[in-house]
Amino acid sequence: MGRENKMIEETTIRSWNSLMKKFEEISMHGDMYNGFSVLFRGEGDKKWGIRSTLERRAGAKTFDLVNYYNRINHFIDELNSFKNEKWELPRGGIEEIRREVLSENTRSSNLELLWLELLIYLRHHGFPSPLIDWSMSPIVALYFCLKDMKGECDGAVYCFQENFRESNGRGVSSPITNVIGPYITTHRRHFLQQANYTVSGVKNYYGEGLALESVTLMNFMDCLRDESNRHKVTKIIIKNKFRKEFLRRIMDFNINDYVLFNSEDSLIETFACKSFDI
Repeated sequence: MGRENKMIEETTIRSWNSLMKKFEEISMHGDMYNGFSVLFRGEGDKKWGIRSTLERRAGAKTFDLVNYYNRINHFIDELNSFKNEKWELPRGGIEEIRREVLSENTRSSNLELLWLELLIYLRHHGFPSPLIDWSMSPIVALYFCLKDMKGECDGAVYCFQENFRESNGRGVSSPITNVIGPYITTHRRHFLQQANYTVSGVKNYYGEGLALESVTLMNFMDCLRDESNRHKVTKIIIKNKFRKEFLRRIMDFNINDYVLFNSEDSLIETFACKSFDI
């Protein structure tokens, strides 16, 4: 916990009004059209931190980007057959994937993900993903925090402020965290939840000419530790004792499972929440 506190500003909320004031204070610094996005993410346990589903499933904090795409390529034809879709990855196997990934990332200073709409589609349907999902709405993030609280655990809402501070200078192999914009043709949940994403990684170079050798996906928290990091994260602790009160207030905003997922299962879960959780 001590290491996390050095890179994340932490505060504990004492009331609904103080929480709304904090959200407003953070949101006022946002301007996503000019590279200053403000994003929110809810976690049901303040101890969880921020990890991608790829990290959880693979059991590692780093993963080679080409290797990740190659694993998707192994089942893409089968997926297209079941879904009658036309998702396409390079037909030349891993070496062609490598050429495209390295070419795109050589041209850009950002961490570039190819076939992004496919990655977000897979993320929404449970496939392990390097994408960290956030919402542009603090109320949506708060809902997920409260819904995921178990037992007596306190939750947390993380607030990400893009390019909040001046960089100390980023070397060619410094870790990168990119914000991936909301304007993507993909699953409707993306828009219902006002979703946005971050991805973190590092570009690995070799030789005097600094040729790009590989791209490694990284843990979000580890990227924050780097001295070149420009982003700010605020962790707002939500006490368990406020769970029912805050859920009731959020229901007044018409935020519930059905609104955010728009499925029959989510409709029944909304009834369950109203019947037992508030």
